[in-house]
Amino acid sequence: MDNVNIEKLNFLRTQITRLSKRRWKQAKNWQEIIALNREFLLDGRHDRFSSTPYKCGPTDDPIPLTDMLLNLHKYGMLLTDGTLGEVSRVWADGWRQTRSLPTVNFFLRDEGPSTKSFLQQLLNKDHLYVQILDPITGGSLFNTKPKETILDMTRQADALKDLGDQVWERCDVRPRDGLTLSDFCLENVRAVADEPLYLCFVTLDDGLNELDERTDTEFLEAMEGVNILQEIQSLAENTGIGRNQPQHAETNHQVSSFTRDWLGRGLMGFHRRLPLKVIRSMLHERGGRRAQ
Repeated sequence: MDNVNIEKLNFLRTQITRLSKRRWKQAKNWQEIIALNREFLLDGRHDRFSSTPYKCGPTDDPIPLTDMLLNLHKYGMLLTDGTLGEVSRVWADGWRQTRSLPTVNFFLRDEGPSTKSFLQQLLNKDHLYVQILDPITGGSLFNTKPKETILDMTRQADALKDLGDQVWERCDVRPRDGLTLSDFCLENVRAVADEPLYLCFVTLDDGLNELDERTDTEFLEAMEGVNILQEIQSLAENTGIGRNQPQHAETNHQVSSFTRDWLGRGLMGFHRRLPLKVIRSMLHERGGRRAQ
């Protein structure tokens, strides 16, 4: 790719990133933040390049996952990451096979008794690993099990045909003590920093223990039977959190749709002509690190 194309791509990416940061900083309340994050997910769903303080670049989530994440926003949750369980086989100095458990990360505003009831019921689910942090101090407020849990597992082989004979290596995730708003580049967004918030991380508790010998297809089918996003939505519905959350709230500082579409579709149309590995290297995440 020549230098002119690199400059064009960088220019468009920079403009959208600046536009996004300005809109988030200008948000007047939590409802506008939720609306902006919904907009980010919808932009990715409709092939418009978009950005947030915590992630630069379009989302590449499958539509069913995006729809579930969008649904949770109506309960006043700020979703920053989520999966339904994934499998992959890639070449990286040898073939690597990975199976990842479903996970979700979200900020939740403290609205009193309904919030406390939601969190307590979430913590009481024996098959889930749940950690709840204070996003200002990074301190752990609640943790179902103060130990490592399994998030994914991998195995490697020089030849693809030999992958099935290799032993799985489990990848442990330690409790996430220390994560704060600054890790998501949200510490200077007043509509976020001024709210009483919880930072929540949820996954299955050692959910790979009985799945080592299954095929990838069987693994994914098993993950469909433990949809943690649907469980969280059911708890939110039953406990009544977010009932005062305006549905699809509009921000008071809307940028014209022409400007957003021109920037977003212009960049998406431009980078479709580029090799995928180049796109990924140039549209890497910036801002806060996504919790892994």
